[in-house]
Amino acid sequence: MGRPSTAEAVKKLVIQLALENDDWGYAKIAGELEKLGIALSETAVGNILRAEGIEPAPVRAGSIGWKTLMRHYREQLLATDFFTVETILLKTVYVFFLIELGTRRVYLAGITQHPILNEAHLRRVLNEFLAYYNTRRLHQGLAQQSPIERPKPGTKGLIQKRKVLGGIINDYFRLPAPKPQTA
Repeated sequence: MGRPSTAEAVKKLVIQLALENDDWGYAKIAGELEKLGIALSETAVGNILRAEGIEPAPVRAGSIGWKTLMRHYREQLLATDFFTVETILLKTVYVFFLIELGTRRVYLAGITQHPILNEAHLRRVLNEFLAYYNTRRLHQGLAQQSPIERPKPGTKGLIQKRKVLGGIINDYFRLPAPKPQTA
């Protein structure tokens, strides 16, 4: 009696996700699995990783940070960031963006009009990140959902990895399940 054991394919996927993303904790891995249509608790993820001798994320990749403070004030906070991009022609492009901490939605506020390489290129890179962040990235503060809610995934179809921003970020998804053939 008791709970049924986790399928070997799911165990292998949990291990793969942990090894490919050393800063992902049990909740992030469980959320990524949920995005793929696999229901597995954080406890089950932890049990699988411990059985393989894989340390929890804070041990693998550093501390968590201001978690309690951000959870408490997230509905009231709007964060901003400002950074520069040095183009190939040694010119500086200034980028300003905002994030609603409660919803985790990111907004591009502006880019200077005088980039060196190309303002269009910088906009493409930023838009790729914003699209991933708002529609595919899991947010623990949103119960493993994205700021723009995703449809519930199917449970069939091959799991694939998509590299975002040239491979800086890994995003996992399911291919559509093959349609049954009719005679």
